[in-house]
Amino acid sequence: GTCGSKLYPQVDDEARSVALAGLAFAAFVAADLVICAAHGMLTLDHFVHHIAFLLAGCVIRGHCILPLNAAILLAMEASTPFLNFMLFFRNRGP
Repeated sequence: GTCGSKLYPQVDDEARSVALAGLAFAAFVAADLVICAAHGMLTLDHFVHHIAFLLAGCVIRGHCILPLNAAILLAMEASTPFLNFMLFFRNRGP
């Protein structure tokens, strides 16, 4: 099942939204990890960072724990695609 309770449908809707965001985030982190490894851009600190967030995303999604904290942490990771873009193009300019 999903997070939430049938007694409080608004909580169930919020929990489903956080669970979906957690799933999307975990999928992005997993894909980013594979792509960075395939193109030789994966460093040890990048690997550790991604593994930690991938495990956190799986725990949040799988056990429906701390939905508010999870939502805040996911919001903080909104800058990750922009960071990856900057790192990719940092040394590729004229």
